[in-house]
Amino acid sequence: MLLLAIANAFCALEAGATHIDTSVLGIGERVGITPLGGPVPEYVRSKYNLPMLREIKNLVAAAVEVSVAFCNPITGYCAFTHKAGIHAKAILNNPSTYEILKPEDFGLTRYVSIGHRLTGWNAVKSRVEQLKLNLTDDEIKGVPGCSRSY
Repeated sequence: MLLLAIANAFCALEAGATHIDTSVLGIGERVGITPLGGPVPEYVRSKYNLPMLREIKNLVAAAVEVSVAFCNPITGYCAFTHKAGIHAKAILNNPSTYEILKPEDFGLTRYVSIGHRLTGWNAVKSRVEQLKLNLTDDEIKGVPGCSRSY
């Protein structure tokens, strides 16, 4: 599989095509069908309300007994997951630094991992604040694995 259906669809739209064929997960009677999630950012999101896109993909995947890849564009499990310290700090301060799309537009939420070896203390601090725990910065930095200052 060459995985060029999305690129071909974008090229067609940029060349003036007014329609492209897509299907959920690119499933069809043959290979090479553009998956619905591929052209969403550029051309579809501005026209349609898609908060159920991930649910639709999961429903179809279950019906045909396939798995949705964790790295699936936009709706994959890890599409809006952030781990690395500097990266997570930037996301917490201004999500648009690493996200060109808003997860809520697709019925998803942003997730900053705090249980990864690359986690910085700002990610843990954010989770502490979400949980309304009363810890100082020094106490948070004392959490194992949070000694990095980014």
